[in-house]
Amino acid sequence: MAEHEASTALARVRLCDFIRENTSRILELWEREVRLLPVLQDFSRPRLIDHLPEFLERVAEVVETVHTGEEKTLGGFPEEHALERLNAGLDVEQVAQEYALLRACVLELYAGHVGAMGAWAPDVMLHEVVYFNRTFDEAVTTSISRYARARTRTLVALDRLSEAALGTEALDTFLPRLLRVILETTESVDTVTLLLREGDMLRVRASVGLEELVSSGFTLRVGEGFSGTIAAERRPREVRSASTDPLVKGQVPRDHGIRALYGVPLLRNGEVLGVAHMGSRTAFEFSHEDKLLFRTMVTRATGLLVQARLVASERAAREEAESRRQLLRMVIEQSGDAIIMADERGQVRLFNAEAERLHGVRREEVTALEGSLASTLLTVEGRPLSWEETPLTRALRGAPVMGAHWVVRRPDGSVRTLSGSALPIRRPDGSLAGAVLSARDETERLMREVETAEALALLDTVLATAPVGLSFVDEELRYVRINHALAAINGLPVGSTLGRTMREVVPELAPIVEPLCRHVLDTGEPLLDLEVSGTTPGLAGNLGHWLVSYYPVWNRRGQVSMVGSVVVDITERKGAEERMAQLDALVAAAPVGLALLDTELRYVHINEALARANGLSVEAHVGRAVSEVLPEYAPWSEPLLRRVLETGEPLRGLESRGAAAHDPGVIHHWVSDYFPVRAPEGRVMGLGVVVMDVTEARRKEEELHRAAEFRERFLGIVSHDLRNPLNAILLAANALMRSDCVMKQHLKAVRRITTSTERMVRMIGELLDFTRGRLGGGIPITPRPANLRLLCRHVLEELEAVHLDRELRLRAQGDFQGAWDPDRLAQLLGNLGKNALDYSPADTPVDFSLHDEGDTLRLEVHNEGPPIPRELLAGIFEPFRRAVRGDAHPTSGLGLGLFIVREIARAHGGSVEVRSSEGRGTTFTVRLPRYSPGTPAPDRALH
Repeated sequence: MAEHEASTALARVRLCDFIRENTSRILELWEREVRLLPVLQDFSRPRLIDHLPEFLERVAEVVETVHTGEEKTLGGFPEEHALERLNAGLDVEQVAQEYALLRACVLELYAGHVGAMGAWAPDVMLHEVVYFNRTFDEAVTTSISRYARARTRTLVALDRLSEAALGTEALDTFLPRLLRVILETTESVDTVTLLLREGDMLRVRASVGLEELVSSGFTLRVGEGFSGTIAAERRPREVRSASTDPLVKGQVPRDHGIRALYGVPLLRNGEVLGVAHMGSRTAFEFSHEDKLLFRTMVTRATGLLVQARLVASERAAREEAESRRQLLRMVIEQSGDAIIMADERGQVRLFNAEAERLHGVRREEVTALEGSLASTLLTVEGRPLSWEETPLTRALRGAPVMGAHWVVRRPDGSVRTLSGSALPIRRPDGSLAGAVLSARDETERLMREVETAEALALLDTVLATAPVGLSFVDEELRYVRINHALAAINGLPVGSTLGRTMREVVPELAPIVEPLCRHVLDTGEPLLDLEVSGTTPGLAGNLGHWLVSYYPVWNRRGQVSMVGSVVVDITERKGAEERMAQLDALVAAAPVGLALLDTELRYVHINEALARANGLSVEAHVGRAVSEVLPEYAPWSEPLLRRVLETGEPLRGLESRGAAAHDPGVIHHWVSDYFPVRAPEGRVMGLGVVVMDVTEARRKEEELHRAAEFRERFLGIVSHDLRNPLNAILLAANALMRSDCVMKQHLKAVRRITTSTERMVRMIGELLDFTRGRLGGGIPITPRPANLRLLCRHVLEELEAVHLDRELRLRAQGDFQGAWDPDRLAQLLGNLGKNALDYSPADTPVDFSLHDEGDTLRLEVHNEGPPIPRELLAGIFEPFRRAVRGDAHPTSGLGLGLFIVREIARAHGGSVEVRSSEGRGTTFTVRLPRYSPGTPAPDRALH
């Protein structure tokens, strides 16, 4: 068991197994280390890793021979890696360093792995490491040997290519020489052909071994055939039998029996310039070294091709440049701008005629920027401009200068203000070659701009800050400038007003204002303080009022070019004046006293009515305090006035009495209202006083009261005194009715006397009740226990005895025992029942309903007669009122029945109300407490 565990542990630390199991870790560590080499930093990961995974597998197999005893080699991997690195531009030391870093990464990770496993078999591990190092040494030796041999061969080929390219610039002569050198450098190559790209087509420009392709002008499209595919895919391609492969287009390769065919794209800065391919009649494929050499030579040939093209382009460009240079010199000399050019050392190379004029010096006098020109330059503020601050010097340091301004002091002492820009001049490689300055004389223009800017700034300030409307219109009466105040009056924004005519902006006012502006334009005379009224789009049809002044604006030629206007909106002032006039007229004519007091209780305004009542003129009140004008009333009135000021709450309906100054000896009565007067922000700024003299109204009211009281007392006295003789008449009539001595023919007259006397007794009773209700504090009652159901049934029986043809119904459910005056309740029920019978059709019933609501009983009397007119409902319970319009009524009573119903209900602490509508009839509702006021409620258990 121990031997098995030892064998397992040893297997886990074998170097060959470790390499296989940790290939990715080894390559990751190696990649981090090898990326530190500058030449490999920009390699993509696939290009950097190359054949290394297969190489490590081969190394593991060689190391494993320590255990298996087999013979294994690295094969061709070191040679292929060396050729790839040679093609990538690495030298032999860098290739050797790659292998050294790979060896170090394997051993470093392996040492950590062995230490972590804790297994140790020194003889086996040392043997593996020896084989591992021997294998790496073999790989390095093979790579360096193959690298050196291939490099030598490549250098010889490149030297021959360079020699072939010397002394000629014509492509048709140059290209065959290059191809022949490539053919002679590689033994297995029989043909070399070059196709150059012309748009989307590839054309054969040179060939060695397949010259027929050149003479026939063979072409094919990019993406078509063998060469077109290489151009489209931008990568090399190889076929083993060109004479039979369908990808190869054209009969010439087949006629020559071409087998191996290897093509490479000619790339320059990512652009495909063409395709070169080599062919062999004997071999089916080319060696890696041959393909690498071919790619290298094609790359060099591409550079030579590009160089030849550039030489031709350069010659044409030089000729074009010289032509343009001459044209440019002519343009510069004749330019209206001063143009100065200096080289990178500050030496002036160009100084045109306008520059001579502006600086006041000749070209021959200007050599260098420092000293010759800098001493004459100033800032716009007049400070000397140092050499480092000049635009041209700043441009020589690589900084573009745009829109600069400076001043030149010329030898004659005059100064000119210049503006311009300076730009650095750079060579194709980006290095600084010099700088050029373009400047223009801005002296006169800047002076005009300063004057204009100052005037416009002042005008804009005035327009923006002026509280009045300001505008300028041109000769066509188009708005040139307008401020926001006037634009708001017109109802259009400033931007929508500019450029439009007055008639377009304010069509309603145009007939008024246009003639005024024309007058100013024609005469040059201003028109001042004109009142104009009308409407604008901004007023939405409302009337506006303005105070307008028009004045001429003169140009430099002394002509009126514009009309300026000043518009003051006086609409509010006009409205306020009108409202104040109306208010003053109203206050002056008001029959009540009106006054306005300030917070110190001084009179600010007072009308004639109140001033006359105070005994002073209006003028004598203004500015004086209440305590000064009315000292006898101040002690009680001032606290009330100050209370309104402090609380902001009005006091209304204050009654006072006293002597009036304008009416000596007569006591007057007044009702006063005091209310706060507030500013727009809500602050109390004073007091308003309204004083109404109610003396005459009080006098008339007292007279009416006395007359009514007298009338009612008179009716009471008369009614009381009439009852005794009427009772005597009624007793005598009743006696005659029972007497046998009255003849039969006289009984009808006696019965009429009895009926009339009873009706008079009832009327007198109603008058007495009315008198008690109005003058005696209400109808007196004597409450005692009673049952409302029984009372109601008794009243209905009496009514049925008189109205035999009418149906009266009673509905009652509950407890209706209480304490009331039974006689008065019977009178209430009788009045309601008689009223319902009188005002309803004979064929309709009258319903009495009783409802038990606990401590309250509800009585309803309903009839189906026509509704009571709405205007009569409010006063239906007042005395001498009836439920019909005019004098048409079915009874001859006094109209006191419902009044007496209300008074009886009130005497019992209850209420009565009525509802009447079309289709539902009329219902009187009486609510009575179960026990009248002052009557103790008995124990419910007794009932």
